[in-house]
Amino acid sequence: MHSHLLREEDLKVLDWLTPDDHGKRQSDLLSRHQMGTGQWFLDSEPFQTWLRSRGETLFCPGIPGSGKTILASLVVNELSKQFLQNNTPIVGYIFCDYRRQNEQGLSGLLATLLRQISRQSGSISESLRQLHQKHTKLQTRPTYAELEQVLISTATLFPQVFFVIDALDECQSANNCRSDLISYLASVQKKANVNIMYTSRCIPDIENRFQGCFIQHIEAKEDDVGTFVRSRLSRASNPVLQKSGLANAITSTIPEIVNGMFLLAQLYLDALNDTTSAREAHDALLELQERKHHLAPDEENRNALYDAYDIAVERIGKQPPNFQTLGMKTIMWVLFAVRPLSPKELQYALAINKGDSDFDDKSLRDIETILSTCAGLLLIDEQSDTVRPAHFTTQEYFMANKSKYFANAQSDITLACMTLSRFGGFLSLMTSHTCNQQGCIWNENDLNWERWPDSLFQLSVYVTANWGYHAREAFNSHEPSTSNILPILVQLLTDENLAGCVWAYVGTYKLPESGQIVGPGFHAGAVGLHVAAHFDLVEAATDLIKLGANVDGCPEQTETPLMVASKLGNERFVRFLLEHGAKVTKLDPWQRSAVFYAWDSSHYKIVTEILNHVDSIGEPRPEIHQQWFTDEPLKKLQEQFFPERLR
Repeated sequence: MHSHLLREEDLKVLDWLTPDDHGKRQSDLLSRHQMGTGQWFLDSEPFQTWLRSRGETLFCPGIPGSGKTILASLVVNELSKQFLQNNTPIVGYIFCDYRRQNEQGLSGLLATLLRQISRQSGSISESLRQLHQKHTKLQTRPTYAELEQVLISTATLFPQVFFVIDALDECQSANNCRSDLISYLASVQKKANVNIMYTSRCIPDIENRFQGCFIQHIEAKEDDVGTFVRSRLSRASNPVLQKSGLANAITSTIPEIVNGMFLLAQLYLDALNDTTSAREAHDALLELQERKHHLAPDEENRNALYDAYDIAVERIGKQPPNFQTLGMKTIMWVLFAVRPLSPKELQYALAINKGDSDFDDKSLRDIETILSTCAGLLLIDEQSDTVRPAHFTTQEYFMANKSKYFANAQSDITLACMTLSRFGGFLSLMTSHTCNQQGCIWNENDLNWERWPDSLFQLSVYVTANWGYHAREAFNSHEPSTSNILPILVQLLTDENLAGCVWAYVGTYKLPESGQIVGPGFHAGAVGLHVAAHFDLVEAATDLIKLGANVDGCPEQTETPLMVASKLGNERFVRFLLEHGAKVTKLDPWQRSAVFYAWDSSHYKIVTEILNHVDSIGEPRPEIHQQWFTDEPLKKLQEQFFPERLR
C-alpha cells in the first residue's frame, strides 16, 4: 500500500509529528548526482553484505568533499526503488545539516524517521495514534523515550526496515544529541531488527562508536571524478574549455590531483572557467598541479581544499570593485546570519545601504547576479529555499580566516539591522505582527507597512529577533568596529518605541498555570535595559545606567532585567546588574524571584552568584521553595546555602 492512500486524518497526525520528511532534500541531491558515478559503492562487498543482513550497521567514513551525501541519497533511491516494486523494504533517512542544528534536535530526528516509515506503510500504527491523542489532549510534545518506543513498535510491523543517516558529524554534539541519536537508534535496531547506515567525516570519537560494524570507506574514485569532469566540461559556459586537446588534458589531470574529493574537482573547474584562452587554461592547470606538490603531506586533504578556497577568493578579488564588494558581502551575510536566509531575504539584506532612511527598491539585484560574484562558493538549496555555502568546509575555511576576510562581520550586520529598524513602516509592521501573534490589540494609524513585500517583512522579523545577537557577537569577538555600533545601540535602546517593539517580540513568556504564551506589552515605559539583558549587551547597558536607566526596570513590566538575564543564563549581565544594585528580592505577579528564573532554567551558577551576592552585602535571601531541591546540583546548593532545611 503506498503513501498516497493515507487518510487525511493520518496525514494530520504525521504533520503534527513533524512537517519535515527530508523528501525535498533527497530530490535535490538526486538531481545533482552524476549519472554513472557511485556504482562501485553499491557493488562493494560491505554494502552488499549489509543489504542481505538483518539488524546490522554499515559505517561509511570519508574525507570532506568525497561525495558521502550524494552516495547516501543514491542508497536511499536504490532502497526506495525496491519498495516501489515489492512494498519492501521500508526506508527512513536523515540528512544532518550543520546549518540546521537548531532545528535538528534529537526529538525532531527521531520524529522524522517515524514519519517516513509510517507514511510508506499506508496507515499509521495504533501506537502513534495513541501518542498523538495523548499529547494533543495535554498540549505537550512526545519525550525521546516515547518516540523511541513508537518507532520500535512501528518498525516491528514490517519485514524489513532500513535507516540511512547522512553526515553524522554535522549532527549537533551539544546536549549529547549526536551520541543520544546513536544510542536510541541502536536500541531501535536491537528490538526491531533494523538495518542502519551512517556516513560521517573521519572523526575518532564517532569512529569509536562503530567498532565491529561493517565498514566501507568513501572516496571519489578516479573514474567517477573523470565522469564528473567530462560532464561538467560538456556543459561549461566557457567555450575555451571545450576544445578537444584542452578538455582531454583537464579530464586526465584533475582526477589525479583532487585526492578523492569531488568538491576539489568542482573548485578547480570553477577556477579554470575564468580563463580566456587555451594558453591561460593550460597554465592554470599546471599551476594547480604545482600547488598540490607543495602541500604539507600531514594535512594534504585539508590543505588542498583550503588552497582551492584561496584561489576562489582570488577570483572574487579579480572582479571589478563593486562586484568584489558584493561577492564578499554576500558571503558574509550567508555565513554569519543566525539562520539561513531565503534568496529574496538575501536580496533585501544586500540592498540596505548605510544612511538609508527608507527602502529603495532600485537597490535590489537579481539573485543570479549576486551569486555570480561569489566564485561558486554559494548555492541555492532547493529543499529549504535558502542560500547556503557550497559545502561544510566552505564555512570552516572562512571561519578559520575570519580576521582576514570578515574582521567586522557581526558589526556590519548589526549596522544593517539598525538601519532597517529605522525605515518608515518598520515599527508599525513589527508591532502589528507581534500583536497578532500574541492575540492582543494594536490600533494602527500607519498602514505604510502594507506596501512591504513579504520577503522584506520576513527580513524585518529576522532583524527584530536577532540584531542583538549580532551585536553581542561583535563585542564578544572584539571586532574593531564595535566602537562605531555602540552609540547606535544605545540610541535604539533609549528609543521607547523601538525598544518597546523589540521587547514585545523577544520578551514573550509562558504563564505558570495555563501555559499560555503572552507578551510583555508595548510602550509600557523604558525597557531598554530589559532588551540589553535579553541579548547580554553589557557594554550598552553600562551607557544606559549612566544615562539614568533604573537598574530594576520600569514598574509596569512584570519582569525585572535581573529576572530576564537570570532566565537566559547571561552570567556576565547578572553580575553587572548585581554590581549596580539590582534588587534580588523583587517578585513578579506570580511571586517568582530572579533566583526562581535561574533555577527553573537550570542556570545553577547564577543561583549561586545571586545567593553569594546577598550574603556578601548582608541582605536577606530571596524566598526559596523546598520543591526546587530535587536535582543533584540543587541538592548541593541546599547543602551550601540552606543546611537548616536538611533537618
